[in-house]
Amino acid sequence: MFESPLKIILGSILFLASSTGLLLNLTVVSPVFQLAFARDKSSIYVISSVNIVNDIAHLMITTFYLAPTIILNSFIVSEERNNNVTVFISFIFMVLWYIGNITQIVMAVNRWAVICILRSSIFTKRNLLICFAFTFLFATVKGYLIQYEFPCCAFLVDQSVLSYSYFQIENITNYTDQSDIPLNALSSIIPVICYTWIFYTIRSASKSITPDMRTGNQKRRGLQELSYAMQFCLISLFYTFSWIMFRIFPIIFNGRQIEWFILTSLCHVLNCSANAFVYIVFNQESFLVSNRKKSPWTLAFGSAFMFLWYFETITQMIMAFDRYVIICLRKHNLFTFTSTLVMFSLLIPISFVIMYHSQYMNPCCAFLFDQEYLSYSYYPIEGVPNYSDRFDLPLNASSSIISAICYILIFWTVHNSSATFSTVAGDQQKVRRRRDIRFAIQFSLLLVFYIFVWVLFRILPILLADRHVEWFILVPIFYTINCTSNAIIYIFFNSEVQSHLIPSQLISVLRYLGITQTSTPVQNRTIASVTAYSSVAPITHVAIRFIPVRKHQPFRSIGLLQNMNQSVV
Repeated sequence: MFESPLKIILGSILFLASSTGLLLNLTVVSPVFQLAFARDKSSIYVISSVNIVNDIAHLMITTFYLAPTIILNSFIVSEERNNNVTVFISFIFMVLWYIGNITQIVMAVNRWAVICILRSSIFTKRNLLICFAFTFLFATVKGYLIQYEFPCCAFLVDQSVLSYSYFQIENITNYTDQSDIPLNALSSIIPVICYTWIFYTIRSASKSITPDMRTGNQKRRGLQELSYAMQFCLISLFYTFSWIMFRIFPIIFNGRQIEWFILTSLCHVLNCSANAFVYIVFNQESFLVSNRKKSPWTLAFGSAFMFLWYFETITQMIMAFDRYVIICLRKHNLFTFTSTLVMFSLLIPISFVIMYHSQYMNPCCAFLFDQEYLSYSYYPIEGVPNYSDRFDLPLNASSSIISAICYILIFWTVHNSSATFSTVAGDQQKVRRRRDIRFAIQFSLLLVFYIFVWVLFRILPILLADRHVEWFILVPIFYTINCTSNAIIYIFFNSEVQSHLIPSQLISVLRYLGITQTSTPVQNRTIASVTAYSSVAPITHVAIRFIPVRKHQPFRSIGLLQNMNQSVV
């Protein structure tokens, strides 16, 4: 094995790459799904939507399991490589991988049928849904067989090799690998044949058909189908490179220089990100770089923003009420760790429902990121009331007023009871109370930033109207300050957080990179041990009685002197 700091660095790189890929896929999933079920769009988007959902699930396994286990250098639930959790997560991984295998073949055959033999009627949306239903069934059965039924060897998402491996059992044939190689090879060979046939057909047709023989619609349709074929060809290349790397690296390195195995994981992340990347760069239908203010792109980002805003709005009230209950009512058993965790678990679906109703159910008006105003805005519809704003304004005001009342009651209670409490309470109670008050002050500062943001968002349009639009940049600036204030307050005003700012794992990484030095160990030695190390002559061990430091003991000294005088006489 190699040094832990290097493993942390490689795990962090993988986490960053997979998080980026996950973000790209989440960006395109909504527009691709809309195109998949639009009547006038190609059925190819049905295939793409399955592919993207598959990639998102794969990247979630890498982001939330493989990368963290590499960083922590542990399988988390158990030290065994083939523990139940790892085997189950690897089962999900393989089901997704087999779906990807079949999807590569379906994509290539679809393009071949549409372009080469002109049979687009084969791949209707209904037929594709039936095809993928059988694909899911096949992948689930095969995944279960290799993970739980075959004598050898289960596939593992394995942090010990920074990527993936088979759990090899000595003297037993790897039936899993023997079944995987033909399927992987077929899912690469068939697409290569199809795409080669496609490009040859297009090249031959371009020579035999003059530009004047085709109408404008035929030219546009032909270019579109060719564009789809090129996009899927690129996706197949990433896929092929991913599974080949998984098999080549163990042969090249043979257990040595395991750090290079991280390239297998990174190639798989690139494979899962390729679909989204290709759509963003090459497909203007799906990425929706639009001149319209309200497009699926801006609506998706606006919806994500509002989900987080509603979550923070309710969180402000929870924080204020928590401090009020603890400081004013002195009830510490209400906001326990479990109850708080349950509360925030329920807050996530509540915030999502509110956001969905505001953005998609209300007749008017969706919240959008608006570059024209350098800020945010509601998308107005003439003659329709702004129902979203009518809901948001009372919610924001209620959150601010309730929180402000709680903090006022807290500071009033503290002011009135400070003298009495300081004389009655013990030292431990005083420390705990001071800590609770400090948290209340921190939370009240967060509330001030929060109020400033939503009030400014509504005041500036009234003050400036459409003049001096450049001043609207203050709203996102103050929102950024609001989002940053939490971290700033904890870093500068919370001693508990300050003591844990640099964890031990980060210190080891910094030492590995040479940014910080290893601290000199401090040894506690007694007088006798120091004498033993520094003296040359043999040491006669004598019992030494030590008198405590900084403690005056005159009677003991007098007694010693009297005993000495008697012995002399």
